[in-house]
Amino acid sequence: MTNARFLRHSLPLMMTLVPCMTHAMSLDEAWQAAQKYAPELNQAKLDVRISESGKKINRGALLPSLSAGSSIDWQEREGNSHGYHVTLKQSIWDSRSWTALDQAKADVVKAQLEQNQVRNDLADKLITAYLDLASAQGDLHLAQQKLAEGNKLLKITRQRYKAGKVKSIDVEEMLANQLNEKSAILQAKILLAEKQAAFSSLISASPAESFPEQQKTEPVDEVDTQLVNPPLLPVNTEAQWLKLAKNHSPALLVASQQLRLQQLEKTQAKNGYYPSLEGHVSYQDNDNLPHGEMNAGISLSLPLDLNGATRAKVEQAGLKILRAREAVRQVEINLTKDIRRQFAQLALNQEQVAITRELVAHQTRVLQSKETLFNAGLSEASDVIEAHNALFTARNDLKSNLYQYWRQQAGLLLTAGLLDDQSIAAISKAFNS
Repeated sequence: MTNARFLRHSLPLMMTLVPCMTHAMSLDEAWQAAQKYAPELNQAKLDVRISESGKKINRGALLPSLSAGSSIDWQEREGNSHGYHVTLKQSIWDSRSWTALDQAKADVVKAQLEQNQVRNDLADKLITAYLDLASAQGDLHLAQQKLAEGNKLLKITRQRYKAGKVKSIDVEEMLANQLNEKSAILQAKILLAEKQAAFSSLISASPAESFPEQQKTEPVDEVDTQLVNPPLLPVNTEAQWLKLAKNHSPALLVASQQLRLQQLEKTQAKNGYYPSLEGHVSYQDNDNLPHGEMNAGISLSLPLDLNGATRAKVEQAGLKILRAREAVRQVEINLTKDIRRQFAQLALNQEQVAITRELVAHQTRVLQSKETLFNAGLSEASDVIEAHNALFTARNDLKSNLYQYWRQQAGLLLTAGLLDDQSIAAISKAFNS
């Protein structure tokens, strides 16, 4: 008898969960796909390669250069003459070339930091789209489950009406409630299609692949509402988060590197005052010479800032340094503000999850009591409907609070510069098919 009652009450729920039993894309799998296809990340990788090429070009200015040539001359009296020459040049000292190499190296570092920043921003976009899709998918499943449970109540009410234990108005109330639940399912499907479109655009190679014809949408994992102990955070206090952010925040690291580049620009401007020294060795031979000739020499170039252009460049570079320092300070202010806000919100979200989890347990007991009273003829159908809706509202609130909690955690990790593969894999464990 107990097994029969269990099957009778569990069958509607099992039927609603059948679509979820198929393979669902995990957050970690979605992240790998997004990194593969994201044009902004590919552009950032190319920027790194471009900056590395610039470093090679500037290093070449410090290495010896070799040139060779040949010539044929014709003169009316002397006739034709053939000649060739080879010249080797080497910069002995040129502070501008050395500073240019330092600038190129700093450009490489900045491009790498910007690539990390782009990757972090992409991870944030993907997690937001993934959670939005999973939430919409969960809303649809919950609405379908609610409809199935409502159908069960409607069947019981009709049986009691035929037995003369309830009034026809009770049946009508149940029918009206079912129509509302069917409408909620349609709204959930519309929202699901919208979120799926946004998510597909991040994990597909091209827009055409985002919406292939006659291909069913692959579901994603949904938040585990039974997970009581979420994955541990790297640190637990606000001060520790602030310290991590100052050491790892992509925005702060990029701003600091930009300051370094401006300082090198000022150094390069000052190099306009300094001399440069170059040596060369050449060999030439032609038909007019009895034998080849070799030449060697050293040239010294001493710039004179008569028009004040170098001084103006130094002053301009100094102003750019001041501006870059203010930019770093602005990033630090925003970073501190964001970390404090997100840390406080994360703690509040965690409390909300605990409260709504207790509320679900309470509403479950209330619904069970209302159903018992209704079956005994001691309450109205409207009481059961109210308790039924209250339970599913509490379940939806719990799910929404859990998704908000993971959004806040991802945002905190993003701000601190820790939204990497390891963090995403840890968050992925909080979701299941």
